[in-house]
Amino acid sequence: MNPLKNLYQWVLSWAESAYGTLVLFLVAFAESSFFPVPADPLLMALCLGKVKKSMYYVFMCTLGSVLGGIFGFIIGYFLWYTPGGELTDIANFFFRVIPGLDPVSFNLVGAQYGAYNFLVIFTAAFTPIPYKVFSITAGVFQIDLPIFIIASVLGRGGRFLIIGLLIKFFGEPIKAIMDKHFNKFIIILTLIFALSYLLIGYLFNSGWSRSEKNEFIDNCVINASEQMSSSQAKKYCKCVLDELMDEYDAPEDVMYSDTYSYTLECLREK
Repeated sequence: MNPLKNLYQWVLSWAESAYGTLVLFLVAFAESSFFPVPADPLLMALCLGKVKKSMYYVFMCTLGSVLGGIFGFIIGYFLWYTPGGELTDIANFFFRVIPGLDPVSFNLVGAQYGAYNFLVIFTAAFTPIPYKVFSITAGVFQIDLPIFIIASVLGRGGRFLIIGLLIKFFGEPIKAIMDKHFNKFIIILTLIFALSYLLIGYLFNSGWSRSEKNEFIDNCVINASEQMSSSQAKKYCKCVLDELMDEYDAPEDVMYSDTYSYTLECLREK
Protein backbone atom coordinates (compact mmCIF):
# COMPACT_ATOMS: atom_id res chain seq x y z
CA MET A 1 0.00 0.00 0.00
CA ASN A 2 1.51 3.33 -1.08
CA PRO A 3 1.91 6.37 1.23
CA LEU A 4 -1.04 8.25 -0.23
CA LYS A 5 -3.28 5.23 0.32
CA ASN A 6 -2.03 4.97 3.90
CA LEU A 7 -2.83 8.66 4.40
CA TYR A 8 -6.32 8.12 3.01
CA GLN A 9 -6.94 5.21 5.40
CA TRP A 10 -5.55 7.23 8.31
CA VAL A 11 -7.87 10.15 7.53
CA LEU A 12 -10.84 7.79 7.24
CA SER A 13 -9.93 6.30 10.61
CA TRP A 14 -10.98 9.58 12.28
CA ALA A 15 -14.57 8.66 11.46
CA GLU A 16 -14.23 5.85 13.97
CA SER A 17 -12.56 8.06 16.55
CA ALA A 18 -14.19 10.12 19.25
CA TYR A 19 -11.96 12.99 18.09
CA GLY A 20 -12.96 12.91 14.42
CA THR A 21 -15.53 15.67 14.70
CA LEU A 22 -13.22 17.82 16.82
CA VAL A 23 -10.40 17.47 14.28
CA LEU A 24 -12.78 18.41 11.46
CA PHE A 25 -13.93 21.49 13.38
CA LEU A 26 -10.35 22.58 14.15
CA VAL A 27 -9.13 22.07 10.57
CA ALA A 28 -12.12 24.03 9.21
CA PHE A 29 -11.52 26.80 11.74
CA ALA A 30 -7.79 27.08 11.02
CA GLU A 31 -8.18 26.86 7.22
CA SER A 32 -10.45 29.91 7.22
CA SER A 33 -7.88 32.18 8.82
CA PHE A 34 -4.31 30.89 8.55
CA PHE A 35 -3.95 27.15 7.81
CA PRO A 36 -3.10 26.26 4.16
CA VAL A 37 -4.80 22.84 4.03
CA PRO A 38 -8.55 22.84 3.20
CA ALA A 39 -11.09 20.95 5.28
CA ASP A 40 -12.83 19.37 2.29
CA PRO A 41 -10.79 16.11 2.14
CA LEU A 42 -11.31 15.40 5.84
CA LEU A 43 -15.02 16.20 5.53
CA MET A 44 -15.29 13.77 2.64
CA ALA A 45 -13.39 11.10 4.56
CA LEU A 46 -15.58 11.42 7.65
CA CYS A 47 -18.79 11.44 5.61
CA LEU A 48 -17.67 8.36 3.68
CA GLY A 49 -16.83 6.61 6.95
CA LYS A 50 -20.27 7.31 8.43
CA VAL A 51 -22.65 8.25 5.64
CA LYS A 52 -25.64 8.63 7.97
CA LYS A 53 -23.81 11.37 9.89
CA SER A 54 -22.94 13.36 6.75
CA MET A 55 -25.21 16.30 7.57
CA TYR A 56 -23.83 16.48 11.10
CA TYR A 57 -20.29 16.66 9.74
CA VAL A 58 -21.40 19.32 7.25
CA PHE A 59 -22.81 21.40 10.11
CA MET A 60 -19.66 21.09 12.23
CA CYS A 61 -17.40 21.88 9.27
CA THR A 62 -19.51 24.94 8.40
CA LEU A 63 -19.54 26.12 12.02
CA GLY A 64 -15.79 25.77 12.38
CA SER A 65 -15.16 27.45 9.03
CA VAL A 66 -17.40 30.45 9.72
CA LEU A 67 -15.98 30.93 13.21
CA GLY A 68 -12.49 30.69 11.72
CA GLY A 69 -13.48 33.31 9.18
CA ILE A 70 -14.61 35.61 11.99
CA PHE A 71 -11.26 35.00 13.67
CA GLY A 72 -9.54 36.04 10.43
CA PHE A 73 -11.81 39.10 10.32
CA ILE A 74 -10.69 40.01 13.86
CA ILE A 75 -7.03 39.60 12.88
CA GLY A 76 -7.53 42.01 9.99
CA TYR A 77 -9.64 44.48 11.94
CA PHE A 78 -7.51 44.78 15.07
CA LEU A 79 -4.04 43.38 14.35
CA TRP A 80 -3.10 44.29 10.78
CA TYR A 81 -1.98 47.90 11.13
CA THR A 82 -0.28 49.82 13.90
CA PRO A 83 -1.91 53.07 15.12
CA GLY A 84 0.51 54.85 12.78
CA GLY A 85 -0.78 52.94 9.76
CA GLU A 86 2.21 50.58 9.37
CA LEU A 87 1.95 46.81 8.91
CA THR A 88 2.29 44.89 12.17
CA ASP A 89 4.63 41.94 12.70
CA ILE A 90 1.57 39.70 12.49
CA ALA A 91 0.66 41.05 9.05
CA ASN A 92 4.21 40.60 7.78
CA PHE A 93 4.29 37.07 9.20
CA PHE A 94 1.06 36.20 7.34
CA PHE A 95 2.46 37.61 4.10
CA ARG A 96 5.53 35.40 4.49
CA VAL A 97 3.93 32.08 5.38
CA ILE A 98 0.42 31.90 3.91
CA PRO A 99 0.20 30.85 0.23
CA GLY A 100 -1.87 33.26 -1.82
CA LEU A 101 -1.57 36.10 0.66
CA ASP A 102 0.82 38.81 -0.49
CA PRO A 103 0.65 42.63 -0.59
CA VAL A 104 -0.38 42.70 -4.26
CA SER A 105 -3.27 40.21 -3.98
CA PHE A 106 -4.20 41.76 -0.63
CA ASN A 107 -4.62 45.23 -2.14
CA LEU A 108 -6.37 43.80 -5.18
CA VAL A 109 -8.93 42.01 -3.02
CA GLY A 110 -9.43 45.14 -0.94
CA ALA A 111 -10.14 47.15 -4.08
CA GLN A 112 -13.10 44.89 -4.89
CA TYR A 113 -14.97 45.68 -1.70
CA GLY A 114 -17.64 48.35 -1.82
CA ALA A 115 -20.79 47.64 -3.77
CA TYR A 116 -19.74 43.99 -4.12
CA ASN A 117 -19.08 43.14 -0.47
CA PHE A 118 -21.57 40.27 -0.26
CA LEU A 119 -20.72 38.84 -3.68
CA VAL A 120 -16.96 38.95 -3.09
CA ILE A 121 -17.18 37.17 0.26
CA PHE A 122 -19.75 34.62 -0.93
CA THR A 123 -17.65 33.78 -3.99
CA ALA A 124 -14.53 33.24 -1.89
CA ALA A 125 -16.47 31.15 0.64
CA PHE A 126 -18.11 28.92 -1.96
CA THR A 127 -15.31 28.36 -4.48
CA PRO A 128 -11.75 27.00 -4.06
CA ILE A 129 -10.45 30.59 -3.96
CA PRO A 130 -8.53 30.98 -0.65
CA TYR A 131 -11.21 32.13 1.77
CA LYS A 132 -8.63 33.12 4.40
CA VAL A 133 -7.38 35.96 2.19
CA PHE A 134 -10.88 37.40 2.08
CA SER A 135 -11.69 36.88 5.76
CA ILE A 136 -8.61 38.87 6.76
CA THR A 137 -9.08 41.63 4.17
CA ALA A 138 -12.73 41.96 5.16
CA GLY A 139 -11.55 42.91 8.64
CA VAL A 140 -8.82 45.22 7.40
CA PHE A 141 -11.22 47.11 5.15
CA GLN A 142 -13.92 47.07 7.84
CA ILE A 143 -16.65 45.27 5.94
CA ASP A 144 -19.97 45.15 7.77
CA LEU A 145 -19.68 42.11 10.06
CA PRO A 146 -23.29 40.86 9.66
CA ILE A 147 -22.86 40.90 5.86
CA PHE A 148 -19.59 39.01 6.23
CA ILE A 149 -21.18 36.37 8.48
CA ILE A 150 -24.26 35.87 6.29
CA ALA A 151 -22.20 35.57 3.10
CA SER A 152 -19.80 33.18 4.85
CA VAL A 153 -22.58 30.96 6.20
CA LEU A 154 -24.25 30.72 2.80
CA GLY A 155 -21.00 30.24 0.90
CA ARG A 156 -19.24 27.79 3.20
CA GLY A 157 -22.46 26.03 4.14
CA GLY A 158 -23.45 25.63 0.49
CA ARG A 159 -20.05 24.27 -0.47
CA PHE A 160 -19.91 21.70 2.33
CA LEU A 161 -23.59 20.81 1.90
CA ILE A 162 -22.98 19.78 -1.71
CA ILE A 163 -20.22 17.43 -0.54
CA GLY A 164 -22.42 16.01 2.22
CA LEU A 165 -25.45 15.46 -0.02
CA LEU A 166 -23.41 13.76 -2.73
CA ILE A 167 -21.95 11.35 -0.21
CA LYS A 168 -25.25 10.85 1.60
CA PHE A 169 -27.02 9.74 -1.57
CA PHE A 170 -24.10 8.24 -3.51
CA GLY A 171 -21.80 7.23 -0.68
CA GLU A 172 -20.83 3.68 -1.63
CA PRO A 173 -20.17 4.36 -5.35
CA ILE A 174 -18.11 7.42 -4.43
CA LYS A 175 -16.15 5.44 -1.84
CA ALA A 176 -15.43 2.71 -4.40
CA ILE A 177 -14.17 5.31 -6.89
CA MET A 178 -12.01 6.96 -4.21
CA ASP A 179 -10.49 3.62 -3.22
CA LYS A 180 -9.65 2.81 -6.84
CA HIS A 181 -8.51 6.24 -8.08
CA PHE A 182 -7.33 8.00 -4.93
CA ASN A 183 -3.93 9.09 -6.31
CA LYS A 184 -5.52 10.73 -9.35
CA PHE A 185 -8.10 12.40 -7.11
CA ILE A 186 -5.42 13.92 -4.88
CA ILE A 187 -3.48 15.22 -7.88
CA ILE A 188 -6.60 16.82 -9.38
CA LEU A 189 -7.66 18.31 -6.03
CA THR A 190 -4.18 19.74 -5.48
CA LEU A 191 -4.18 21.32 -8.93
CA ILE A 192 -7.59 22.86 -8.33
CA PHE A 193 -6.50 24.51 -5.08
CA ALA A 194 -3.15 25.59 -6.53
CA LEU A 195 -4.81 27.22 -9.54
CA SER A 196 -7.36 28.90 -7.28
CA TYR A 197 -4.59 31.04 -5.78
CA LEU A 198 -3.84 32.36 -9.25
CA LEU A 199 -7.47 33.34 -9.69
CA ILE A 200 -7.16 36.01 -7.00
CA GLY A 201 -5.19 38.15 -9.42
CA TYR A 202 -8.06 38.05 -11.90
CA LEU A 203 -11.14 37.99 -9.69
CA PHE A 204 -13.41 40.90 -10.53
CA ASN A 205 -10.49 42.45 -12.39
CA SER A 206 -11.31 45.76 -14.08
CA GLY A 207 -9.52 47.72 -16.77
CA TRP A 208 -7.26 49.08 -14.03
CA SER A 209 -4.10 46.99 -13.79
CA ARG A 210 -2.45 46.18 -10.47
CA SER A 211 0.42 48.56 -11.17
CA GLU A 212 -1.99 51.38 -12.05
CA LYS A 213 -3.98 50.85 -8.85
CA ASN A 214 -0.85 50.70 -6.74
CA GLU A 215 0.62 53.77 -8.45
CA PHE A 216 -2.57 55.75 -7.84
CA ILE A 217 -2.71 54.71 -4.16
CA ASP A 218 1.00 55.44 -3.59
CA ASN A 219 0.84 58.90 -5.16
CA CYS A 220 -2.43 59.72 -3.44
CA VAL A 221 -1.14 58.67 -0.01
CA ILE A 222 2.03 60.78 -0.43
CA ASN A 223 -0.04 63.88 -1.15
CA ALA A 224 -2.80 63.19 1.36
CA SER A 225 -0.37 62.42 4.20
CA GLU A 226 0.50 66.10 4.28
CA GLN A 227 -3.02 66.82 5.50
CA MET A 228 -3.89 63.74 7.56
CA SER A 229 -2.41 60.70 9.26
CA SER A 230 -1.02 57.80 7.24
CA SER A 231 -3.91 55.48 8.13
CA GLN A 232 -6.48 58.15 7.25
CA ALA A 233 -4.67 58.84 3.97
CA LYS A 234 -4.79 55.15 2.98
CA LYS A 235 -8.49 54.95 3.75
CA TYR A 236 -9.20 58.18 1.89
CA CYS A 237 -7.19 57.14 -1.19
CA LYS A 238 -8.84 53.73 -1.34
CA CYS A 239 -12.23 55.45 -1.23
CA VAL A 240 -11.28 57.76 -4.12
CA LEU A 241 -9.90 54.83 -6.14
CA ASP A 242 -13.09 52.81 -5.59
CA GLU A 243 -15.19 55.74 -6.82
CA LEU A 244 -13.01 56.23 -9.89
CA MET A 245 -13.05 52.51 -10.75
CA ASP A 246 -16.85 52.44 -10.47
CA GLU A 247 -17.13 55.44 -12.81
CA TYR A 248 -14.33 54.81 -15.30
CA ASP A 249 -13.28 51.58 -17.03
CA ALA A 250 -9.61 52.55 -17.27
CA PRO A 251 -7.28 55.25 -15.88
CA GLU A 252 -7.00 56.99 -19.24
CA ASP A 253 -10.78 57.57 -19.20
CA VAL A 254 -10.70 59.55 -15.96
CA MET A 255 -11.82 63.16 -16.18
CA TYR A 256 -10.10 64.54 -13.10
CA SER A 257 -12.08 67.75 -13.35
CA ASP A 258 -15.14 65.67 -12.41
CA THR A 259 -13.61 64.05 -9.32
CA TYR A 260 -14.15 66.92 -6.90
CA SER A 261 -17.39 65.40 -5.59
CA TYR A 262 -15.57 62.10 -4.97
CA THR A 263 -12.88 63.74 -2.90
CA LEU A 264 -15.42 65.58 -0.77
CA GLU A 265 -17.40 62.40 -0.12
CA CYS A 266 -14.27 60.45 0.77
CA LEU A 267 -13.02 63.23 3.05
CA ARG A 268 -16.26 62.96 5.00
CA GLU A 269 -15.78 59.18 5.35
CA LYS A 270 -12.10 59.11 6.32
